[in-house]
Amino acid sequence: MSESNFDVPEAPGLTPSFAMKFLRDGMRSVNMLTLANESFGPMDNFNFFSEDFYTRVFLPEEDCPKRTIVRKFLEVTDTIQSLGNAEMARFNVDGSRVNGQVKFPFDLEFEPMPEITERFSMDREFDANGNEIKFYD
Repeated sequence: MSESNFDVPEAPGLTPSFAMKFLRDGMRSVNMLTLANESFGPMDNFNFFSEDFYTRVFLPEEDCPKRTIVRKFLEVTDTIQSLGNAEMARFNVDGSRVNGQVKFPFDLEFEPMPEITERFSMDREFDANGNEIKFYD
């Protein structure tokens, strides 16, 4: 690991997200993305499962970050704030395109089970040698 000439502040917590890939016969797969927390910033803890996950992006109040996020979304979709739900709904199970209005949930919420959430510490943890214990270990 190389040394840095400048200090990078430590994040106050994790910025959890996860994605699911759905394979489809005869067409490209589709991804559903999720974000935890109601912002793009880190949470105030290190428990990956401490917050619900959403397939909708909560736009920030500040104008510059909001416009940046919207502009990025418009590069790939016309459904601002939705992370893959519309694309999954555009096709029927047999692979044919849906005729007429496509109906889909704008937002799906994934709530971690309490017995999973309780397994992880809210604090950053270190081993006896001072190395950080990653949440996924």
